[in-house]
Amino acid sequence: MQKTSYGRNRLRTSGALVFFVVYVLVSVLCLAPAALAADTYAPDMNKWGEQNNNGWFYMIYKDGQYSELDWYDSSPDIDWMKNNFSSDPNEVYEMYFISKISFFTGELGTLPVFAFKCPQAGKAELSFLTHGQSDMRLTVYKGDALVQVEGRDAVIFDTDGHTPHSATIEVSRGDMIYMVGSTLGNNREGWVSEYSVSYISAAGGPGSTGSPKTGDFAIITAAFASLLSGAILLYNRKK
Repeated sequence: MQKTSYGRNRLRTSGALVFFVVYVLVSVLCLAPAALAADTYAPDMNKWGEQNNNGWFYMIYKDGQYSELDWYDSSPDIDWMKNNFSSDPNEVYEMYFISKISFFTGELGTLPVFAFKCPQAGKAELSFLTHGQSDMRLTVYKGDALVQVEGRDAVIFDTDGHTPHSATIEVSRGDMIYMVGSTLGNNREGWVSEYSVSYISAAGGPGSTGSPKTGDFAIITAAFASLLSGAILLYNRKK
């Protein structure tokens, strides 16, 4: 009787241990997407001059294609090129640039673009501030698809101060979000600041198109839980 009672107690203990391990790992799994969803991606202005600055790129749209802009330090003779992503008018015969606080459209139709590459799938919120004359526009796309901002196809600038805007976008990992600057009149400069992408929720789990951190973590955790549970049960059977 004593040996039987000991075996039952050991089985109960091992069963409780298996339950506790699985409970902890599943809890971590459920919290992982939420933790990733809290991520906010804004460019680090201390690293101004770098492409892929916390996921942000500075580009142009011309002839149906996006391409990255070159960055120039303080050495050019032309003032608007200095410390900006810009054109070289000696090569392209056109003036356009993106500075820390504004963009300037090209006289031949080249459009400056603020672009973000999504690191994971989920629901993301794009937010930014604008300022400028009413003929300036900012149009948002996810890939080739137009994204409405506050019910409009394009943000219309105003001079009432730095006006906040936001749009919620369902994205997959690797999607590109483009904010394309343009003008309908003689003005060519618009101000854009405090732009960022924040994840409201993140997709994850095995087989998802979400972050590799989330999906891989789910697979590894599930495998580890299964192996650990099996090892504990096998150990007790042998005893």
